[in-house]
Amino acid sequence: GAGKTTFLKYIALAFAENRPERLGLEENRLPIMVNLYDYVVRRAAYGEKALLLEDYFNVFAKDCLQVNLPDNFFIDFVNALERGDCCVCLDGLDGVREIGLRREISSVISTFVNRYPRNRYIVTSRLAGYEDAPLDRRDFSRQIIQPFDDDDIRAFIEKWYRLTQKDSQVSQQ
Repeated sequence: GAGKTTFLKYIALAFAENRPERLGLEENRLPIMVNLYDYVVRRAAYGEKALLLEDYFNVFAKDCLQVNLPDNFFIDFVNALERGDCCVCLDGLDGVREIGLRREISSVISTFVNRYPRNRYIVTSRLAGYEDAPLDRRDFSRQIIQPFDDDDIRAFIEKWYRLTQKDSQVSQQ
């Protein structure tokens, strides 16, 4: 589509590499990237028990990434959220197809933001999926990613390779 997921990955990577200047910022944050559709699927598997977003981060790391985390990882993780040290990237609100469930997930997101208000949050959605379950405008500003024309695409590709490739010949190719 318009590059929403690529945009979030770029933000997460800039923070992961401690390069916030790429974003025009002077702050380091722990990037947290969540695909909201995956969260909804995992949440449904929990049945009656609610799977909070912060619990999902831990479940995802253990089950999906199959990473052996230190015992204190989750506590340290929640502490980072409480301190406001994170950039939480929530991708694909529109991927939650059923409108009632999308509204519920919007509410989950709002509750999470109110619980950990000092972090940065970015939620992506196509416009068509967003209007039925918008986030509270007091907590979120709405931005629209403009489509690329051919010149924009060329400039993006050139900058991407210049930033990601150490070998200048590969970058030129």
